[in-house]
Amino acid sequence: MKVLNNFKWMAAAMLVAMTAACSDSDIATQDSVPTPGFNEKGEGFMAVSISLPSIDGTRAASTEPEYVDGELYEYEVKNATLLLFNGADEASAKLHSAYDISGTFPAANVNNQITTQRSIVQLANKNGLTGNIYAYVILNNQGLFTLEAQANNGSGTVYDSKAADLKVAVDGITDGSGSAVANGTSLTGKTFADFEKLMLTAQSSAKLLTGNTGATADYKNGFMMTNAPVASATAGSSFGGKIYRLAVVDPALIFPTQEQAQSSKPAATIYVERLVAKVQVNDKVTDATVTNNKTLTVKIDGFMVDQTAKSMYLSHNVGEGTAAATAFPTNIFNWAAYKSNSNNSNLEALTANPYRFIEKTAINNGQTFNGTGEDPVYRIHWAIDPTYAKGTNDGEHSTLFNTVDAAQTIDTYLNAFADKNYVQAQPGKVVYALENTFGVDRMKDNQTTRVIIKAHYQKDGEDVKDFYTDSQTDAIFTEADFMKQVKSVVFKTPAVKNWFKANLAEGSAAAEGDKNLEVTLNYNGTSDKAAGIVTVASVTPKEDGATFKADKADFPAVAEINKQILNVFKYYLGGYAYYTVMIKHFGDAQTPWNNGETFTPNATRISYPYQNAGGKANGAFDTTAEQNYLGRYGMLRNTWYNVDVTGVSAIGQPTIPTVTPGTSGDGKDDDSVEMYIHTRIRILPWAKRSQSEVLH
Repeated sequence: MKVLNNFKWMAAAMLVAMTAACSDSDIATQDSVPTPGFNEKGEGFMAVSISLPSIDGTRAASTEPEYVDGELYEYEVKNATLLLFNGADEASAKLHSAYDISGTFPAANVNNQITTQRSIVQLANKNGLTGNIYAYVILNNQGLFTLEAQANNGSGTVYDSKAADLKVAVDGITDGSGSAVANGTSLTGKTFADFEKLMLTAQSSAKLLTGNTGATADYKNGFMMTNAPVASATAGSSFGGKIYRLAVVDPALIFPTQEQAQSSKPAATIYVERLVAKVQVNDKVTDATVTNNKTLTVKIDGFMVDQTAKSMYLSHNVGEGTAAATAFPTNIFNWAAYKSNSNNSNLEALTANPYRFIEKTAINNGQTFNGTGEDPVYRIHWAIDPTYAKGTNDGEHSTLFNTVDAAQTIDTYLNAFADKNYVQAQPGKVVYALENTFGVDRMKDNQTTRVIIKAHYQKDGEDVKDFYTDSQTDAIFTEADFMKQVKSVVFKTPAVKNWFKANLAEGSAAAEGDKNLEVTLNYNGTSDKAAGIVTVASVTPKEDGATFKADKADFPAVAEINKQILNVFKYYLGGYAYYTVMIKHFGDAQTPWNNGETFTPNATRISYPYQNAGGKANGAFDTTAEQNYLGRYGMLRNTWYNVDVTGVSAIGQPTIPTVTPGTSGDGKDDDSVEMYIHTRIRILPWAKRSQSEVLH
């Protein structure tokens, strides 16, 4: 694997003496606090290592993500802010001070999922620091925050001018209760428990997706990155590890001179990750023949990422407690013990490592995680996002997600991209979006981020333009041939057939649908010709060689005729069709269906199953559904979802397939959604996750 250069940088730091503190909390604490080394001026110097996990994690058909580099512009650091929290443990530690550590990154070499590293010695003031010290980094803050020199720490003690207040610099940030955090609000003194609940709403999160076409110029401010939580142990049935959401500063590695700090290992190691996820669609079709229509070959034109989240947490939220609106546990300490019970003998990799929520391979190459005494640490591959336990009813859906409106045509939809952060891209290009996670009970088509793929068809080497289809045949029709087909179908309905049988005059020639029926059509319920569902608008009998009785009966109403038409007619304007691919996170590699299980909901069990399972009463939940399928679908920050289109089995839809929000819990299960396109999704580092799909 190609590894981008890693970087180190150093700057002076003055730190205060710290008192000892310890905690038994599962969320990481220090057991003791050594005395830092200060010079006679009260100055101390420390090195801090900032490491960017490979551009994204990618998941392929294995239990570990594939890590790949991505693009150089995805690594650029335009500005950097170091936050120091101070307290007995992570949750209660308060934001003490912030430091601008921006600068130029000279190159160094570090492997193992780490793509960028910088060591810093930053001047810090010793006043007010007690107990444990923790570090948090914000890279490329996108103008969401600003630094202002601190006047004092609330006790009358004047801070050094390099110790700053971190202040909110935009509207559109809320706290854990959903209340707005006003532009200009100082975050100094806020506990980390509160800080990690800061949420970027649609207004502020849009700054993370400026341009969003994958071009370098669109991301001139870089990709925003914050601390990546890490675990001190791999997942297992009795996970006993700790979760570090903040990096622990080791006071023993604070020195009285800059030279000592420069030659020392870092006092804190901070792993960061990008806040956005990445989606790429690749045309990997080797046999372009449409399976259900051998006369056609498919051409992939482009894709768009749809039903993307509008909000996200600033920090990677690994869960706390159980959300009231979901039936399942929502924290890493539960997830770490989840083991797929797959009985699919073909998935040897899953059998070797059935635990999926924490990486099996350490990200620090077995080196001690500074300041904690822990040896290796591991990446975490799931999160809680603001929509995790939200409903998807009509009132909420449009506020939670960017999604196509059923009333929009393809043209108006594409024109709305600029305002809604939608993107249309050619195969091979990339699109960025916010993470979108949810429990198994909400693994629905109205909550899952999806890719919409646009395609057209060729016949005998020529593009097929406007055409029609009939669900009862694999053929495609020109307009003239389609009208003959519709008349034939109408003529065979019992209502029409019986009318002609009863109302032809004696000696009349036999009636035929094409000759003796006049039919008009509706397109999506109107007379205006547009892509979509075609229905019969009116039917009028005409003699044209046949003779009707003088006292012929009234012709059947069109409503009655339509009830008897079992065919579904569709019109493809310009010859374009659309396919939907639901984004898989762990996917078939780590959350596969067991042999004998079905994707189709039935009377006693829905797809996954999580309700009415194992003899449970109607509406009761079976938590083994989470164990087996949690994370099968979804999107996680700093993860690259690589969708390889490998084939097409049927003609797609004539318009962008829409979802019906419904009420909370309604919607189709993701695995019951029809897909006629063959794809493979690989997830890349970024962590890269990949999936292959045959389009249906």
